[in-house]
Amino acid sequence: LGYRVLGSHILIYRKKNGEGTAVRPPQETLARDSIRQIVVRGHVYDRITRAVIPFATIGIVEENIGTITNSDGIFTLKLPASLSGTSLVVSHLGYMNQRIPVQLLNEQRVDIYLDRRVISIQEVIIRYIDPNMVLEKAMDRRKNNYAPEPVYLTAFYREGVQKNDKYVCYSEAVFKVYKTPFDAGVNSDQVKLRKSRKVQNSDPIDTVYLKLKAGVQSALRLDIVKCIPDFLDLRPPSGYAYGYSGIVSYHDRDAYAIRFEPDNGDDRALYTGTLFIDKDNYAILGADFEISPSCLEKAADDLILRKSLKLVVRLEKISYAVSYASSNGRYYLNHVRCDIRLKTRLRHHLSPDHFSTFLELATCRIDTANVVKFPRQETLKTQVIFSDQPFSPGDDFWGANNIITPEAKLTEALSGIMGKIEDAPDPVKEH
Repeated sequence: LGYRVLGSHILIYRKKNGEGTAVRPPQETLARDSIRQIVVRGHVYDRITRAVIPFATIGIVEENIGTITNSDGIFTLKLPASLSGTSLVVSHLGYMNQRIPVQLLNEQRVDIYLDRRVISIQEVIIRYIDPNMVLEKAMDRRKNNYAPEPVYLTAFYREGVQKNDKYVCYSEAVFKVYKTPFDAGVNSDQVKLRKSRKVQNSDPIDTVYLKLKAGVQSALRLDIVKCIPDFLDLRPPSGYAYGYSGIVSYHDRDAYAIRFEPDNGDDRALYTGTLFIDKDNYAILGADFEISPSCLEKAADDLILRKSLKLVVRLEKISYAVSYASSNGRYYLNHVRCDIRLKTRLRHHLSPDHFSTFLELATCRIDTANVVKFPRQETLKTQVIFSDQPFSPGDDFWGANNIITPEAKLTEALSGIMGKIEDAPDPVKEH
C-alpha cells in the first residue's frame, strides 16, 4: 500500500505494479492531472445501516458541475483537470453534506459514507404550522428564489421500457437546454440534442410495444415551479387537503415537509405526495408524489402509446421525483424522474405482460453567461417520442459529458444486447 497526505486527509491506496515506496507530492499529482480529465467513481452508503443511498447529489458546487447516484448508490463524475484542487460535495435528503478533496478521489473507486443529520432541539416549543400558509409563501417568493433570466442547462436524459424483466428499449442523451425564467411558461424552453444513443431489442412477433409518450416534454413539465401542477395551485377550490409533517433535512437545508392528498376523494385531484419547502426562504426544494390509485385510469391515454386495439392496459403505479439545487442564491432544476408500472393483456388471453417504463433528467452544469435562444432548426421537438428519433453509428462519444451510471439490474439486462447499441454524434454542429 501507498499513501498521500492532502491537507487534513490521508489517502491509502493500492500501489500499481512497479510503483516505488516514495510518496508522490501533491505538486506532481497536480501536474499529471493538468493534462487529462479527472474521473471520479464511487458508491454512497448510509454510515450506520450500510444501505446504499440512491439519487444522492455529487458535484462541485462552486462550478455548477455534478451528477447523481443511481438506484444502487453508484456514481461516475467527469471533471476538468483544472478542478483537481477543489472539493467534491456529496449530499442527500436527511444526511449531513460531506466535502472531499478531488485529489483524494482521482483514479480511485471510493466508498463514501454519509451521516444522518439530526436537528438538535434545545428546548421544546409547540407551535402550529399552517401548511397552506407555507405553500402561499412559497408561491409568492418564486420571484426571489428562482432565475429571472434564461440560463443554459447541460443535462443528461434517459428513458427505457422493460417487458417482463427484459429491456426492449433504452435511450440516453446529453441535452443543452435553453431554460427560460420561472414565469415564462414551460413551452418556451428549448432543447438541443448534443449526443445520443439507444439499445433496441423488440421482437417483431411481439403484439405490442409500449413507449413513453413525449418523454422529453414530460421531463421539462416536471419542473413544478414553472409548470405549476394542481396541487400547487391554491386558488379555490383547490381539491387538495394539506398537512404538516415536520421539519426534515433536504440537501443540508432545513425544510418543511408538507403532505398533500385529494380532499375527501375530490375527483379533480390526481396526486398525493410530499413537498419540501425551505424553512428560511420558502424555496420549493423538491417533491415526491404519485398519481392516486383511484385516478390511474384517467392517466392511461396521456402517458402511454399502444399499437394494438386488442390490448387491455392496466396502470399499476405512476410516481415522480423532482428536486432543485441552489447556485449563487437562485434555485435551478436539478433532477426529475418518472416511473410507470403497468400490466397488459391481449383480449381473450389469460396471461398478462408486465411493463415498467421510466424517464430521468439530471442537470450536470449551469451556465448563465451569453445565454441566447437556439435557432429553430437546431432544436429538438420535445413532443415527439424520443426513442423514435434517428441514431447513427459512432464510438465513445460521451467524452467529458457526465451521465447517470446505469443501475446494476439495468446493466445486466442490457449486457446481452449491447451489440445493437447505436451511437450518434452531435446532430447539430455548434457555431
